[in-house]
Amino acid sequence: MTKREVPIPSSRRHLARARRERMLRRAIIAGTLATAILVVGILAYGWVTVNYLEPRRPVAVVNGEPILVQDFRQRARLAQWDLLGQRASTEQLLSLFGDNEQVRTSVEQQLQQIDLQLSEPVLLGQTVLNQMIEEALIRQEAERRGVVITEEDVDRAVAELFGFFPEGTPTPAPTLTLAPTPSPDPTALAQTPTVTPGPSPTPPPTPTLAPSPTPYTEEAFRADYQAYLANLDAVVGVGEETLRARVRADLYRQRLLEAFEAEVPRVQEQVHVRHILVEDEETARTVLERLEQGEAWEDLAAEFSVDTASKDQGGELGWVSRGVFVDEFEQAAFSAPVGEVVGPVQTSFGWHLIQVLAREERELEEATHQNLVQQAFVEWLTQAREEAEIETFDRWVDVVPPPPILPGRLP
Repeated sequence: MTKREVPIPSSRRHLARARRERMLRRAIIAGTLATAILVVGILAYGWVTVNYLEPRRPVAVVNGEPILVQDFRQRARLAQWDLLGQRASTEQLLSLFGDNEQVRTSVEQQLQQIDLQLSEPVLLGQTVLNQMIEEALIRQEAERRGVVITEEDVDRAVAELFGFFPEGTPTPAPTLTLAPTPSPDPTALAQTPTVTPGPSPTPPPTPTLAPSPTPYTEEAFRADYQAYLANLDAVVGVGEETLRARVRADLYRQRLLEAFEAEVPRVQEQVHVRHILVEDEETARTVLERLEQGEAWEDLAAEFSVDTASKDQGGELGWVSRGVFVDEFEQAAFSAPVGEVVGPVQTSFGWHLIQVLAREERELEEATHQNLVQQAFVEWLTQAREEAEIETFDRWVDVVPPPPILPGRLP
């Protein structure tokens, strides 16, 4: 009888080891999957943070209105573009007039100032942030007054920046600006409102085309505009919307200035005044005594006055309205009886003897009215900034774009 073979069952140890190996393989697979998911999650979170969350965080909040990282960064790049344009123009001047030592020195100083602004991104960023805060305040006030800037307004302003006027070139007319105006030469006393220097509020001018009988058509403007945008994007990575946002801000500023222009009276009390300016009180009292003894004002002005612009005209300053001279001088001039000599009056310029020759209501000269409009605007902006709820965040320092690579200077 044949003996049957019976299979030998696996040992318990063998089964346990197989079970452990299966569990280990599953654990390794699960761990690998978990690690992969974690890495993908970290990368995804980083991408979302960098490309979505961070750009939408505020660098400042103005009366509840945020200024976002993405907008601030773009405006800082646009400011760099402005400076690069200024640098190119200045380099051109140096190449044309560099043989003149005086011109060369002046132009090289300008280049140094531009390069300093380009090489110090934090300083540039601070200027841009301040500008954007002011723009928010201006827009908020303009909108409160019912001012609305449409996309058509922006389109028209952009076209005009390129010299394209669909309805015909307008007749040149004086325009309001916030550039500081020189003090009246006769006194050097005028207090002119100053504006914090910063990047130009308008895009750098496009190259001037050579004279041509061919009119500047809309098609040519569109081509120039697209070329400009392409260059802007290629050099500093700024898109059209950033350019339009700054143009829109300029329009709000212009409209608000126009509102101030309408509010500042064109007819004001003025005094016809003259003065003798000396360096110390003792000299002023000596001149006053000689006036009281009957000596001619004109002779004493020519002899003693240190105001070189007016001394040979008898210290004549002409008709003057309020808000033109420093406070001490203005207060004395507008409170003095006609014909009487007042003083000595001390100001930061020295000691004055002042005589009012006449006083009446008069229409302001255009330059004086514009100066008063700017002064009213600057005073409003200063007060608005003091009263506004403004919060800034230090993250703006970390997101200022790095300085651009500067081209080599022309020999």
